[in-house]
Amino acid sequence: LAALKGRVKAAGLAERILFVDEMARGQLADVLPALDPYIALPRYEGHGVTPLEAMARGVPVILSDAGLFHAFVGGGVAGEVAVADTAAAICSVRDLLTDTDRQRALAVAARERAREQFSVGAESEAITRVNEELLAEAGR
Repeated sequence: LAALKGRVKAAGLAERILFVDEMARGQLADVLPALDPYIALPRYEGHGVTPLEAMARGVPVILSDAGLFHAFVGGGVAGEVAVADTAAAICSVRDLLTDTDRQRALAVAARERAREQFSVGAESEAITRVNEELLAEAGR
């Protein structure tokens, strides 16, 4: 961590890139709106909830192409999926940070997408549909 912080400082980005310790439950929702964008670039696991939490708070996302992350952004409507390539991720971040109009548009779309497609209600309805289909199929 110290070496990474040193590289960030040497690049002149110490005021823009913050390293935050673990937060108490409930604090994340207050911090997320300050981000522009939320970046999650795991090489695997792509179904973390934090990108959706950021989107619900109106924060555009840049995600790796892992797991279901591509579904979160809806083909680029609410954010961007960067390949698992560092150079591509850097370009995505730079391009978004330098285009404030696009950043604002993605922020609005991210919030709408999170609430319409990935809310607790939407998840509950999807689970109910699957269960009803399974029950109907079993009743044949």
